[in-house]
Amino acid sequence: MATGPKKAVVALAVVAQGRFAMSAVCSTLQVARSNIAEQAAGRPVKRRGRPPDPEEELVAAIKTIIGIR
Repeated sequence: MATGPKKAVVALAVVAQGRFAMSAVCSTLQVARSNIAEQAAGRPVKRRGRPPDPEEELVAAIKTIIGIR
């Protein structure tokens, strides 16, 4: 059972220091270079699902329901 940090986290930290090439770090630690490159770029994770409703419409709908009761 592993007790230390995951290899991808370590690879990302080493790459962030800028002392070694990303491909060398990834091949040494046996992690996917594409994954480390994407994480190093800092791209936001693409959200899945429906976007939230605008707040004004939601408040109006709640007030309508409360008014009916």
